[in-house]
Amino acid sequence: MLGLRDLPRLIMTLCIGAIGGAIFAYFRLPLAWMIGAMAATTPLAVMGLGLRMDSRLRMAMIVVLGIMIGGAFAPSVVADAGRWWVSVLAMGVFVVAVGALVFAYFRLVAGFDARTAIFSCLPGGLNEMAVMGRAMGADDRMISLAHSVRIFVVVMSVPFIFQAMGWYERGVSATTIYALGDARVLEIAKICAGSLAGLIICRVLRFPSPILIGAMFGSALIHGTGLSTEQLPTIFIILAQIVIGSAIGTRFAGLASGVLWRAVRHALVTTVLMIAATFAVAALLARLTGFEIQSLLLAFAPGGFAEMTLIALALNVDTAYVSTHHIFRILLIVLVVPILVRVLDQAGMFGPDLAEEDLK
Repeated sequence: MLGLRDLPRLIMTLCIGAIGGAIFAYFRLPLAWMIGAMAATTPLAVMGLGLRMDSRLRMAMIVVLGIMIGGAFAPSVVADAGRWWVSVLAMGVFVVAVGALVFAYFRLVAGFDARTAIFSCLPGGLNEMAVMGRAMGADDRMISLAHSVRIFVVVMSVPFIFQAMGWYERGVSATTIYALGDARVLEIAKICAGSLAGLIICRVLRFPSPILIGAMFGSALIHGTGLSTEQLPTIFIILAQIVIGSAIGTRFAGLASGVLWRAVRHALVTTVLMIAATFAVAALLARLTGFEIQSLLLAFAPGGFAEMTLIALALNVDTAYVSTHHIFRILLIVLVVPILVRVLDQAGMFGPDLAEEDLK
């Protein structure tokens, strides 16, 4: 959380992100505002320009994103959700199999200790994995870097993969434009009230990613029951892309080059493995279930929940389907991993507790 002294750096960060987004939008590249913001801020953050992002601003944009995701849960979508169970169950198998493969890489090739490797190998949310990992004696710096690089690579590559495969036509807007002047204030107030209630409930129940999931659940309830069909103006999704893209870029600020290079090279290898596995599973499930491969790819892609659903929104892929699978993935990992780590620790498979040592 930033103070008033950091406000100029925050403004500078947002301006740089907006310029990057505007350049990408000018060339009509996919997910232009978020990828452009990432591309503009990341190298400058690594070079030590002193870019800053305020967690409160990012959380506000996460709420906006949650409301927009919830808007995808129209009554017809909710009625169709019963068909998703096959791919949701497949998600559990996919997480275990790919997690085991990436864990082996981090242990045997990258040389991570077992605790750090297990919290680095599973895409369960950057903040959740780093916090839980630190509490259980892992190196939260390497965990954060591994997940940051994974999210960066996935977000940067997936839209261009869609374009290369012919699933996104360059220069064509995939989302419906909602003008700010057409917004119905009372309808938006109704949706915001529902999202706020969902957010509070998820925080009380200690859900993972409570702000995003809570806002989404509240908005989905309003839209899914037909109480409202209103959508937020498009300007908000642009602002959300700029803030979230800039926030990803600023994660790489102030890192020693040696630490950064070690994390980056190993995270790149594991992310490529994850993306390859995602394509294989998506192709198989598309044949078995009849779902569109585009939806399956975004549902199984090892990116962050917020980032992947934002891509789904921007590329007009089934956002409700994608977000439901990512929620299941995060819940599965966050609930199961702490139990697994404790069991393995009691079995003596982790060696000395890194929390009692200097984390190098």
